[in-house]
Amino acid sequence: MGFAIGFAAAVPNFGRTGGWIRSEYSVKYGAVIVIFLLSGMGLNTRVLLMAVKRLPLHTLIQAISLGVTPAIGFGVVSALRPSGMSSDLIDGIIICACMPTTVSSNVVLTQMAGGNEAVALINAVVGNIIGIFISPALLQGMLGVDGQGAAYTGIIANLAVTVVAPLAVGQAAQWLLPKQVLWLQARVNFGKVGNVCVLLLVWATFCNTFYKNVSAGAGSVAVTVVVQVALYLLFTAICLAVSRVPIVVKLLRLDRADSVAIAMCGATKTIALGMPIVTVMFGDQGNVGLLALPLLIYHPAQIIIGSVLVRPLKRWVAKDADERALLHASEGGDAGAGVGVEKGGDDGQGGEGEGGGGDVQGGGGDRWRAEGRGGGGVIGGGAGGQRDGMRVGVGVQR
Repeated sequence: MGFAIGFAAAVPNFGRTGGWIRSEYSVKYGAVIVIFLLSGMGLNTRVLLMAVKRLPLHTLIQAISLGVTPAIGFGVVSALRPSGMSSDLIDGIIICACMPTTVSSNVVLTQMAGGNEAVALINAVVGNIIGIFISPALLQGMLGVDGQGAAYTGIIANLAVTVVAPLAVGQAAQWLLPKQVLWLQARVNFGKVGNVCVLLLVWATFCNTFYKNVSAGAGSVAVTVVVQVALYLLFTAICLAVSRVPIVVKLLRLDRADSVAIAMCGATKTIALGMPIVTVMFGDQGNVGLLALPLLIYHPAQIIIGSVLVRPLKRWVAKDADERALLHASEGGDAGAGVGVEKGGDDGQGGEGEGGGGDVQGGGGDRWRAEGRGGGGVIGGGAGGQRDGMRVGVGVQR
């Protein structure tokens, strides 16, 4: 990304609007269409069918991502406007806050932290589909229809051509030509091609900015960095706090793995959809590079900070899983006490006993615990299986 911005500064005529390669067509349309054509071919929309099972949870995540975080961003921006900070960077903070969750990094971070990967995957898909329509509407409302950018209907029409249509074509290809799509996926790294296209958008965006000599002071940029890092931390804290409110936990049946997915999806912002939206809405303006800069700052910040949070979140989730396992094991053992009858033979092999929550089994010489989520089974052995003819089985925990 640094190379793309540096190259734009060195030769702005190359990628500016009306420049050598007419980037308003070759990049604005070409790169965006490629991004979403490949996304459509690689997107597993079958996971959307899973969304029906936990619709309230997915609604909560999208409400945070496209409702709460834009509102907080708007409040922060309102406080910053009288400060003398660059108005373009201030508007860029709003643009970033109005974007949906990321396409893939949220899923990866959720998986690494022991969170609910399926929930993250569903919301990555859902967020980036509804974000095509909601994010431009939010920006029009917060930045003003008569301010920067085009009318909403024109934006949606443009996005329909550059985003929705390629996405639909890619999906159709995945369903109608599955073998050919799999063949292409085996030979072409869709993710890397998409990243290159995003870099082309960043490069063309800054070509316009450097050509028109639009800049912001170092102080404004430094403040933007601090604000973006603080916003990501705040969004993450809000997600975790909301997901542990007792009534929310009860109504949505959340565990800590779900909380991690909520945090990773609710706080992250996409650059893969964000840059196309910025390009479509503001691409002809000289200040578009500054408008996009807060999003370009937020993107690496969320990955770096999210990676740092992975280890403590994983321990937090594991502790919850251990506590649940012990609780179920204890319930199974207590309910089984005095009910299950364990039969031991001369060969030391134990029998089976059934009691309220789980099974109690005896064996010759070893004792170990089975961790189960729902059944609460406790498996125990007797050191003297060979000595006992028949005894009452009681679940043993360790």
